[in-house]
Amino acid sequence: MRLLPTFLIAVVVSVPSAWAQPVPDDPSGGTRLLWAPTARTLPAGEFHGRAQQVTLPSLQAGVTDRIAVGVGTLGLPFKIAERPYWVSGKAQIVRTEQTQVAVGHLQIFAPGIDRIGVTYAVVTRGSLDNAVTVGVGRGSTHLGRGGLTFAMVGGERRLSARRKLVAESFITRGTGTAGVGVRRIGRRVSCDYGLGVMMAGGTIFPPFPMINVAWKF
Repeated sequence: MRLLPTFLIAVVVSVPSAWAQPVPDDPSGGTRLLWAPTARTLPAGEFHGRAQQVTLPSLQAGVTDRIAVGVGTLGLPFKIAERPYWVSGKAQIVRTEQTQVAVGHLQIFAPGIDRIGVTYAVVTRGSLDNAVTVGVGRGSTHLGRGGLTFAMVGGERRLSARRKLVAESFITRGTGTAGVGVRRIGRRVSCDYGLGVMMAGGTIFPPFPMINVAWKF
């Protein structure tokens, strides 16, 4: 389990780049890997949409250059009144040319279920094209029942003008998840195509697809 983050970083940083055409900006804003957040934030007044696994639409907005907020929900198969939804916020507390540090919180609301919150801190080192991100966080309910502390490590590597390799892993006690994929970058839309895998209790479960779409308004 401990070798997984090291392996993912090695894969990301070892792939050569090919710059054969003008390089467009990443429409995702570089604020996320596949699922995990980076320490980057959206510029003030900028709005981005995202659909994780196609059925998890969300909207992010830059309040200032260092503060961003978001809201999202789960689409099908729930009726509108039964859908869970979440709100999020991220504040960047350090920004240099090569290093960003941010803290954030995600609050999930679901009918008939205790509210769940996830608080995290994350550091991103590198450029928008090639970087490593590490973080720690804790999830808990508003009544204080249970709780789960996790660590995250991931990275991104530009492969060409319109493709980027993205990888990440989450680790908790006895459990881990990892994902790797390629981001196809367009002028205003990007698409992630990847595979994820989950490990628990010494068992590695079958891989599952990871498909995300992000767009810049």
